[in-house]
Amino acid sequence: MEALDRAILTTLEQDVLHPAVISKAVEKALHQLRHQDDDPALRQQMMQKELAKVEGCIGSARARRGRRWKAVHAARRNQEA
Repeated sequence: MEALDRAILTTLEQDVLHPAVISKAVEKALHQLRHQDDDPALRQQMMQKELAKVEGCIGSARARRGRRWKAVHAARRNQEA
């Protein structure tokens, strides 16, 4: 069970709490707040472009998570056997 707990915590640390990920998210948010444009059409274009990037990142993260969870489940099965 300890190996499973370690695997889960490692996955969370690498995917969610990684300092580079958090730093980049804060940097992007601050940049957007500082450079907001008053033109609604331009703002909508920018938001749609950003949404596409976020959706791509989410897809990549899900694929990585899927591979890691398979490893976690395999470790759990090995412990139970």
